Amino acid sequence: MTEGQWTVVERYVRDSADRIGLRDWRIDVWRTPCDDDNLASTTVIYGRRYATMQLCENFATKSVEDIRHSIVHE
Repeated sequence: MTEGQWTVVERYVRDSADRIGLRDWRIDVWRTPCDDDNLASTTVIYGRRYATMQLCENFATKSVEDIRHSIVHE
């Protein structure tokens, strides 16, 4: 993805987390693709309220619905 696309995704992840009540969580979007066949994957440390999210290599080419569903699901 381009730098601009990464910025949009990172802002969307933050906004989505805030809307579902995760305002006190730190969520980092890693720029290395996830290893499996998923659109996205997340590693969570509940006690620290910290999560890292990885996206598939061609995430930007997915439909808006798939992108929204993947981010909110993770």
